[in-house]
Amino acid sequence: MKNALFFTGIFLTLIFTSCQKEVIAPTPFTTTEQTVQNRSETSEIEVTVAQSELTATKLIVLFDSDEDLKVVTPEANQTLSFTHATGVTTFDLQVNTTQVINDQLEMIFDLDGLDLSGYELDGGQFIIIDETDID
Repeated sequence: MKNALFFTGIFLTLIFTSCQKEVIAPTPFTTTEQTVQNRSETSEIEVTVAQSELTATKLIVLFDSDEDLKVVTPEANQTLSFTHATGVTTFDLQVNTTQVINDQLEMIFDLDGLDLSGYELDGGQFIIIDETDID
């Protein structure tokens, strides 16, 4: 009888120890805020829409940013977000021209037959920039 109680005790101890979950400590990580000086070859910057104008063939947008827009070179194709009755939609647009006016970036997009009637440009956007020529 003592042997049966001894083996039952060992058996229950093994069951309880095997059922315990191992606590895994979280892996610490660090983040760094990207600036124009420490980005890779291409990245995106956050901008806000200061003003926009829509014509039949082009979309003219004036962007503000915390970044120095004088030193960035936007990529030739951009993805912009628009709101519509059905929700948020993104469109890939070809950039015709860009220029900096009073610390704001003006970009003119070719609509290439795209009808944006009923769409409203979101106030917050991300612009993809090419930084191969920035030191």
